[in-house]
Amino acid sequence: MKVLCFVLAAMRSKIFFIILVPLVAFAENVKLKFLYSVSHASGLEIGKPYGICAIEDRVYIADTDGVVFVYKEKKKNLDVFETEVNLKEPLGIACFPKKKIICISDGFYNRVFCFDKDGDLVLSLGKGSKLKKPRGLYGDDEKKLLYVVDTGLHKVFIFNLDGKLVRSFGERGTTSGKFNYPTNIWVDKKNGYILVSDTMNYRVQIFDSNGNFIKYIGGPGDTLGYFARPKGIAVDSKGRIFVVDAAFNNVQIFDPQGKPITYFGKSGDKEGEFVLPAGIYIDEKDKVYITDQLNSRFQVFQLGGE
Repeated sequence: MKVLCFVLAAMRSKIFFIILVPLVAFAENVKLKFLYSVSHASGLEIGKPYGICAIEDRVYIADTDGVVFVYKEKKKNLDVFETEVNLKEPLGIACFPKKKIICISDGFYNRVFCFDKDGDLVLSLGKGSKLKKPRGLYGDDEKKLLYVVDTGLHKVFIFNLDGKLVRSFGERGTTSGKFNYPTNIWVDKKNGYILVSDTMNYRVQIFDSNGNFIKYIGGPGDTLGYFARPKGIAVDSKGRIFVVDAAFNNVQIFDPQGKPITYFGKSGDKEGEFVLPAGIYIDEKDKVYITDQLNSRFQVFQLGGE
């Protein structure tokens, strides 16, 4: 596989870094259609989005610049999601479509706050420094469980919506079942498997519903099936695993067994291109939402049949 070296200037942080960008590729058995992207609307501009999720036609975007946006797809209207808590550094976000609850991790408070559709606080987690750096979130609507990746503690916490800790697993390390700055999480509804982006171990680890290690996919490398900075992770209706790589500016796709299929995306600001992508969310209709951080936007795609 050919690799390009692309030098990016991160204007907000004024830090220069080098990213290896694999060239875009598609497989015939994965059909993906670009739908739209949003960077600004209604006089508002997205800054540096990280987490993303959706409830019906409303898309919720956690912007690390200190704002949570809600985009109404039908009206093409972008608005601020006003919440009871003055959020400072929104990171991860999880939606519970049936209960109409939106949970948001905040890196400033080191807590997770859950709100109803009107922005009223219904649950707060992490008071008393029980969480160190909560980031990636996943909401299980059926089981009423909230999954929290704590990057600082190298751990996964599972809470019910009453705020009770159901279980936790993980610690810092490089061996199977241990993490090195994990960031994002997803739960496969078909088998209950928990998938965690183990970012600085350059892999995705897969656990059963009790947190027992099953296997991992990836490892450090610059070819299909390997990672540099795995971040957002999601599973579609066919059980295929989608992993955002923030360094490669693309999304890799694996079959349900973890075998790499293909990837899409490359560095740039056109449709289907990314600069430091982060979060991904796939809804029940296989609509794919991806935050594109340094392009200050999110992009939406539709998966088709094989």
